[in-house]
Amino acid sequence: MKLIIEDDEGRRTVVPLFRDELEIGRAEGNLVRLAEKDVSRRHAKLLRRGGLFYLEDLSTFRSVRVNGDPVLGPRQVGEGDLIEISRYDLMLQGAPGEKQHSAEITAKVGRPRIGPRGRGPRIATFVVTLVLVSALAAALWLRAARGGDAGPSPGASAATSAGAITHANYDKRASGGSVPPESR
Repeated sequence: MKLIIEDDEGRRTVVPLFRDELEIGRAEGNLVRLAEKDVSRRHAKLLRRGGLFYLEDLSTFRSVRVNGDPVLGPRQVGEGDLIEISRYDLMLQGAPGEKQHSAEITAKVGRPRIGPRGRGPRIATFVVTLVLVSALAAALWLRAARGGDAGPSPGASAATSAGAITHANYDKRASGGSVPPESR
């Protein structure tokens, strides 16, 4: 049995499956290393138990899919199942004449995948981020339009913020005797 890995540019890598446990991720210690930045250091694990293969999602984002469905806990995989991790497609392929172990197969009927290659969560994250950035920009614009925290008081003119006092109710006597020399 071998694991076929294809990236989003169509490059294929073949990994013979001699071990019973194979870690997949971005870290250098993994037997299958996927260099994409949205792949976790320890993203998934492929296990062989009793001649059957199981896939486990080790990341916290539930980003491993088999035939479009998220992997929740160990999931049996076989020849022809499409395993998606980030922008990589992985498939198990038996060698010619290799005996295939069979197990009870139950077809799962569920909702279809969202978008090409399961990118629905990425689009949703982008939209939420865009809404938050827009709300922040609107709040900052509104704050600037209102004058901010250090802006002029409601009854002062624009010249007040430049240092000249031009308020209509200004009384020279209220200044404590500090009247300019030319007005004495």
